[in-house]
Amino acid sequence: GGPSVQVWTNSGVSLAGFYAYATNFTGGVDVAVGDVITGGESEIVTGPGAGGIADTRVYNETGSQQATPFNAYGTCTGGERVTTIDRDFDGTSEIVTGAMAGGGPHIEVWNSTGSVQYASYYAFDPNFVGGVDVGGDQKSDALAVTTASQDTVLVTPTDASYFRLPYAPFLGGASV
Repeated sequence: GGPSVQVWTNSGVSLAGFYAYATNFTGGVDVAVGDVITGGESEIVTGPGAGGIADTRVYNETGSQQATPFNAYGTCTGGERVTTIDRDFDGTSEIVTGAMAGGGPHIEVWNSTGSVQYASYYAFDPNFVGGVDVGGDQKSDALAVTTASQDTVLVTPTDASYFRLPYAPFLGGASV
C-alpha cells in the first residue's frame, strides 16, 4: 500500500487525509500518535514501510509537517516502525523507532526533531536482521519489542532491560 494517512474522530467522521511520503511509494507507512511537541495537542508520527529510508516525520491532524524530518537509520531501506512514549513523565512524548527487516533489531528514542537521542540499543543480537516492532501506551516507559523469528521480548527504553515471554519454542513473532 501507499503512504496514505487518514485522520478520524472517535465517532467515525473523517477529519483529514494526506500522504506522509511520495504518492508513488508503495511500502506503506507506520503511524503513531502522541504529544511530541509541547503544547497539549497530539501529533502524528510516521515511519516509511519496507523499501523506504527511515525518514521519521511529525504532522498535525490536518497533515501539515510540524518538525523537521529526521533519519534514524542512515541508508537502510528496510523501513521503520514508530511509537510514542513519555519516558520521563514530563508531559511531552518521545519518538521511539525500530528498524524493520534488514535493519537489525535497533531501537532508538528521540525528541520530535531528531536532534536529541535519548537511547540507542539492540533488542536482540545485532546480527539479527529480522527487524523489530515497537509499541507503547504513551504514558509509561514500557515498550514491547517483537520479531518474526525470535521469541517475544519486552524491553524498557530507559535502560534496555528485558525479559522473554514464556512462549518458547514458538518463533512466529508477535505484533504490538
